[in-house]
Amino acid sequence: DHTVAASRIYFRDPKAVHDQIHKIHYHEQEAEKIAIRLLKSIFAGNYPLERKCHLRDHLLHIDQLANQADEAGDALAIYAVKRSV
Repeated sequence: DHTVAASRIYFRDPKAVHDQIHKIHYHEQEAEKIAIRLLKSIFAGNYPLERKCHLRDHLLHIDQLANQADEAGDALAIYAVKRSV
């Protein structure tokens, strides 16, 4: 949600993108912490190995989405600096 908001703000006021980018980065870090915690609990549990691997793949996919949102936020930050110059 913050990535979409940041991209909309970019076209209105490039200087205001900075706050949204911090929110994107924060949520990406939180998603990574949660993914690591969940992976540890999944592999510490008594699930069959194929189920553990299946859950791991889903968690890694969600983490990848968060990373892509963070990369989009970084690109918006660069574009905002270039546009303000």
